[in-house]
Amino acid sequence: MMCVCLDGANWLTFFCQPVKSWNGLTLRKPIDMEKRELIQRQEATLLDLRSYLFARQCTLLLFLQRPWEVAQRALELLHSCVQELKLLEVSVPPGALDCWVFLSCLEVLQRIEGCCDRAQIDSNIAHTVGLWSYATEKLKSLGYLCGLVSEKGPNSEDLNRTVDLLAGLGAERPETANTAQSPYKKLKEALSSVEAFEKHYLDLSHATIEMYTSIGRIRSAKFVGKDLAEFYMKKKSPQKAETYLQGALKNYLAEGWALPITHTRKQLAECQKHLGQIENYLQTSSLLASDHHLTEEERKYFCQEILNFASEQTDSPGHKVVLPMHSFAHLRDLRFTPSNAVVHVGGVLSVEITVCSQMPVPVHMDQIAISVHFSIEKNSYRKTAEWLTKHKTSNGIINFPMETSPFPASQNSLPALELYEMFERSPSDNSLNTTGIICKNVHMLLRRQESSTALDTPSGVALDDGAPVLKCCGVTLEPGANTITFRTQAKEPGTYTLRQLCASAGPVCFVLPHLYPLAQYDVYSQEPQLHVEPLAGKASDAEHSSLSNDSTVREPFVKKAKLCCWQSLECACYLQTSSLLASDHHLTEEERKYFCQEILNFASEQTDSPGHKVVLPMHSFAHLRDLRFTPSNAVVHVGGVLSVEITVCSQMPVPVHMDQIAISVHFSIEKNSYRKTAEWLTKHKTSNGIINFPMETSPFPASQNSLPALELYEMFERSPSDNSLNTTGIICKNVHMLLRRQESSTALDTPSGVALDDGAPVLKCCGVTLEPGANTITFRTQAKEPGTYTLRQLCASAGPVCFVLPHLYPLAQYDVYSQEPQLHVEPLADSLLAGIPQKVKFTVTTGHYTVKNGDSLQLSNVEAMLILCHTENKAVIYSNTREKASDASLRVQSSDKVTSISLPAAPAYHMIEFELEVLSLPSAPAAGGEGGSTMLGMTEAQRKPKDTQKADHCMATTDHKVSIECPWSIYSTVIALTFSVPFRTTHAVLSAGTRKYIQVCVQNLSELDFRLSDSDLVDTGDSTDLQLLPLNTKSQQHICSRQSVFFVWELTWTREPPPSLRGRFSMEFRPASEERLSISLKPYTYEFQVENFFTLYTVKAEILPPAGTELCRTGSLCALEVSITRLSDLLEVDRDEALTESDEYFSTKLMYEVVDNSSNWAVCGKSSGVISMPVVAQATHRVHMEVMPLFAGYLPLPDVRLFKYLPHHSAHSSQLDADSWIENDSLSVDKHVDDQLDSSSIKSRGSVHSAASSEHKGLPMPRLQALPPGQVFNSSTGMQILVIPSKDDHVLEVSVT
Repeated sequence: MMCVCLDGANWLTFFCQPVKSWNGLTLRKPIDMEKRELIQRQEATLLDLRSYLFARQCTLLLFLQRPWEVAQRALELLHSCVQELKLLEVSVPPGALDCWVFLSCLEVLQRIEGCCDRAQIDSNIAHTVGLWSYATEKLKSLGYLCGLVSEKGPNSEDLNRTVDLLAGLGAERPETANTAQSPYKKLKEALSSVEAFEKHYLDLSHATIEMYTSIGRIRSAKFVGKDLAEFYMKKKSPQKAETYLQGALKNYLAEGWALPITHTRKQLAECQKHLGQIENYLQTSSLLASDHHLTEEERKYFCQEILNFASEQTDSPGHKVVLPMHSFAHLRDLRFTPSNAVVHVGGVLSVEITVCSQMPVPVHMDQIAISVHFSIEKNSYRKTAEWLTKHKTSNGIINFPMETSPFPASQNSLPALELYEMFERSPSDNSLNTTGIICKNVHMLLRRQESSTALDTPSGVALDDGAPVLKCCGVTLEPGANTITFRTQAKEPGTYTLRQLCASAGPVCFVLPHLYPLAQYDVYSQEPQLHVEPLAGKASDAEHSSLSNDSTVREPFVKKAKLCCWQSLECACYLQTSSLLASDHHLTEEERKYFCQEILNFASEQTDSPGHKVVLPMHSFAHLRDLRFTPSNAVVHVGGVLSVEITVCSQMPVPVHMDQIAISVHFSIEKNSYRKTAEWLTKHKTSNGIINFPMETSPFPASQNSLPALELYEMFERSPSDNSLNTTGIICKNVHMLLRRQESSTALDTPSGVALDDGAPVLKCCGVTLEPGANTITFRTQAKEPGTYTLRQLCASAGPVCFVLPHLYPLAQYDVYSQEPQLHVEPLADSLLAGIPQKVKFTVTTGHYTVKNGDSLQLSNVEAMLILCHTENKAVIYSNTREKASDASLRVQSSDKVTSISLPAAPAYHMIEFELEVLSLPSAPAAGGEGGSTMLGMTEAQRKPKDTQKADHCMATTDHKVSIECPWSIYSTVIALTFSVPFRTTHAVLSAGTRKYIQVCVQNLSELDFRLSDSDLVDTGDSTDLQLLPLNTKSQQHICSRQSVFFVWELTWTREPPPSLRGRFSMEFRPASEERLSISLKPYTYEFQVENFFTLYTVKAEILPPAGTELCRTGSLCALEVSITRLSDLLEVDRDEALTESDEYFSTKLMYEVVDNSSNWAVCGKSSGVISMPVVAQATHRVHMEVMPLFAGYLPLPDVRLFKYLPHHSAHSSQLDADSWIENDSLSVDKHVDDQLDSSSIKSRGSVHSAASSEHKGLPMPRLQALPPGQVFNSSTGMQILVIPSKDDHVLEVSVT
């Protein structure tokens, strides 16, 4: 069997050959014939076989339109191949497998991008992010392997390894040779230099993090960020690494990974040390010193770091570094002596604490102190020794819980609650008005917590400097448990709370900010007393007899009580007992009916005192099971109807007719008289509307309901000076009922504790018969006054007998609100577009106002905005619960100044909704001269990139304020409607020699598509010799969202060209989705002005090869000839300070400059100079100089620039504007103008000096003035000349443009 297995696996030997090529997957061809032939010849490696099979799978999957399955299978393939090569022990050079994986990942991603659009790729990032992450990991591995991450850069061994890896890639495949960003080029460039590797690795890492974050895989993003942090630390950039390390640490802490936490904290400590973050570094060091996952030596190192800092002399002696104590030591217990923590004034009390040090070595502390908070009762009541001894525990030991989490950095974030009783008494008779619980350290609880603070930083720890302290100096904390004893002598009576524990060594303070459980001791002062008592024992109290629960014992007792009650005429007690017996199921049915009939007989009798009532508790008569509000949220408006439905379970054996069932209601208004709105109440009220009342569980409910339910409310006390919160607590508003005196001699079954709330408003229902079991009773009420209504008491009466449930718990409340009429106007679309009809929604909330026939809204008309009136306008009326009430017609009438909207009649607390169409007239901001919205004569390509980005995506907006007069108010309501102009228009002057063209660019910034027609450009200056010839072929244009359309006109003139052109561009437009509109839209217009646009000079440059050669060579001097030609005679624009007059002609001074932006040429000798140019048509000036080509290939010619050279006394010369240097024509567009000059000064070789400032060392200097755009035409722009390499070059550099 052994031989058979080996023979069966022999086929694997063909694929276990050493890997010699690692050029990645080939997915751009249907069949990789090269690898197919290798497989046929049995020369393929395992990578070749896997690559070929996967390429065939990829072709089929893409044909089936399943590209995301390609990504999933590719990731599985790459991981499988790595493992298979390891299992088969195939010989692979170091880094070769990383190269193969990196190239394969990028090849799969580019193949998917080639068959999917951007929207599909963005929505399926979850499928491809694994490949991005794997490629990033392998590129990082290659960087470490090739020495591209080391501090000193790659050495000779690293360079040799890099060369071997690049050699294994082979030549680039023909199908990717013309691709600028092919995987082959990216890898080759990344391994070529340290800077290139850093650029590619950072791009991949940031892209991977962004993708993980966008799909919610925050954990994976943090792990990639941790790798990035290690890279930054290698590059000596700890400020960039800190953020990623904090993010990874936060993730590890949340998930509880102990070893990664330790490793990340070590890296973070190194980072913080490099950044000089002393407090953070000491905090991290204390955590690491107490971390048992580190070795003993490492723990001692970090502990020594803290001790070294503590022993150093700081520049600021008073400065202290405050750190939390949880990582330094643990407070295990605290022991008072005496044990009850009570001493008299002048007595000595000792506090002994046990502290467990978590440091690996003994630590000497300068001082260990406990801060103490002293308090006296508000009413200055001094507690006696007897009272304190009675109410204090006697063991005197307080144990503090150990941190259960292994990561305590996030613990102790909030102090313990310090709750105390609060009593408020009446100033007149000292009776108790209010009692509650208050929190005395609310300022610490409500301290703002910084969300951005890292978990290991000590920002939340504050040192309580001003408090008295118990301290012990010169203490050495050994590893493990340490006992420290504090002694103090009591001086003033009161309560002392141990608040904070602080251990300090030099400027370092380890602080436990709050001790919990609370540790307190009391100091009392006692007056002299004399007490006299007999030595004999006291007489024992008589024992109280109790009633048996058994019905056999109860029955004779009740019968005896009945006789006693009748004899003493205590009718109320007898009726109460009868109700208990009538509901007692231990009696027979006949006995229960008898006692029930006794109650009914008494209720039907005529009493001597008609107003007298017998009030009995309801628990023995009936049980309130539940209560239901309609509407369910228990919120109604003034005048609205609310119903309360209760379910009462009668416990009587026969039907009982009740004269009336009533619920007393308590009305209250907020203290500040704030009337709550419907929106606020709906948001803060529950919506089920059902309140369930618990059933009595005790079989003897006579003693229940002796106390009412607690009515607890929040209480806030603020400072009168700055309104800051001083105290918060809970108060009880029905304390007078809770503290009602209970008679000790009263029998359990007597109704003395029940009081009828006679004066309160009630909801009542008359003539109700309660059947045995569940009964449903419904109360209806109409709200009259806004406020909060609490259902307090339920009373069922039959004649003079009243069964009362004295308080309902849980609390049952409903709210009544009053609402002012409101008008709300909002657009139906996200933004309103100018120029086309837009719908606006009007919502009238009537509130307490009733809209009558004839009421109308009066809208003031705005000149630039029209309100469109249609023959049929509809309004919908909704109830307050958003139920449709009715439809109504809407009449809109418009005049010159006012638009009147007649409202349909609607009752109070309803809503009227209707829609109107508005139209804002389109217009573009006028573009003047050089200060206009678009610079004169500049194309978009010539504008600064930052300015272009700001303007590209923002639509110009126009606000129209409309004043609306409402019938319910004497004041006008002003609303603002913002309209966005859908188009952004720019213009440009283009040149071709002396011919001039006006280009208008219309960009659609909205989300709609438009149809443009009837485009026109006219000269508003009424120049007769100027004509505009349109070159636009289509009469109609379709412009999509975020698309631009260009219109071009040619300028022609018959006589001398005019100095300026005032143009007005106009076009018709309408939405592409609407074939016909109900109204005609006004055209869109755009006005602009251009000046001095005609061509005065032409510049032509020509480069000639050296004599005796046909072509230019690198490194050889070539002749550059520049011809400057004047095209016209003297014009008005030439009359300035540069113009000089001679006997024969006028001349002007020009300065030329030859520059090369792309550094392809070296200008030899003088590159700039000043010439005197005759102001005569066809006057030509030629300049000769020498240039040297630096690269081989087709090189663009150097740029030639012209400026006016003004004398020093010129008053109108200005600084040279770098943005206005370049002629705006279709042939010469310089994208690097801002990079050429940082200032407006120009330095030229030879005799020409700086012309940027008017003075240089106190002497007046000439100035330069830029020629207006369009006056200079460079006919050589865009031309190229062939340069061949010199014969003796060993390294060939070719410039490709």
